Amino acid sequence: MKDIFHFLFTVHASCWSAAASAGGLYELCSVSLRFLEIMEPTTTTTSRAAAERPIPSATRPLLFPSSSPPSSPSSSQFFKRASVSLSCEEDDSSAGWRLRRNTTRETRTQCGAGWGRSAGSSCNISYIVPQDSGVYWCESGEGATSNSISITVTGGAVILQSPVLPVMEGHDVTLHCKTKTPPSNLPAAFYKDGSLITETTGHMTIHHVDKSDEGLYSCDIRGHGESPRSWITVTGQEVKGQEVKVFQTKNRTDLSQHVVVLLVLLVLLVLLVRRRVQRKPPGESQTQSFNT
Repeated sequence: MKDIFHFLFTVHASCWSAAASAGGLYELCSVSLRFLEIMEPTTTTTSRAAAERPIPSATRPLLFPSSSPPSSPSSSQFFKRASVSLSCEEDDSSAGWRLRRNTTRETRTQCGAGWGRSAGSSCNISYIVPQDSGVYWCESGEGATSNSISITVTGGAVILQSPVLPVMEGHDVTLHCKTKTPPSNLPAAFYKDGSLITETTGHMTIHHVDKSDEGLYSCDIRGHGESPRSWITVTGQEVKGQEVKVFQTKNRTDLSQHVVVLLVLLVLLVLLVRRRVQRKPPGESQTQSFNT
């Protein structure tokens, strides 16, 4: 069994559902670009297929603070042991915003309370693990909330890099299938809602996306395995509101590999210099001194 804790967070028809602790569900619906609706978790158990279906409900709206969306694309899937930084989009009204999350272990916990390191409106997780999979959002001291994003951490060998935020209709979207170890641009099979789309060399582009392109996407690299699934949302309008930005810093494994390479190069350089010195003719230095 793979060491994967996949926390499902789906979006469809402006509504989405997310698995909560104790086997319940959170229901979320967006009534407009600037409102988020939240419903208390239910305790009914459900199958995975049912959890992926949008569940409409009459719930309480919360106002998004106004700000522009982040300009940097990011991924919602990460390999175990990666370093990840999440940040609330800064503007004049964003002082006091903090990161919160729901996972299979905890609900509405704030960054710094047993997970992550808080730095203003940012949160740094230096060693992310599958138990960090869940739904993350920004929240102000007055209780206003941002958009929510789903993060999946896998102990497997393959991830799918796809947009975290909704994609505008008519835009192009490129999906990347990555392995934990190089080479990462291996031939991959891409799936939508469990059905094969295409087999390419590590990435695929969906041109001029529309609502029919919404769905759960995953990829598979032969000999390495399959990625977790991620939902891609398509919207007809620009996404507004306080946003969560996700950045990934260098993996500790990558840094250690670079250090090892540098040390090996340094040893080879020292050996080369010593060898050149030893191969000099015995009287070379004396002859040079005499000529001087």
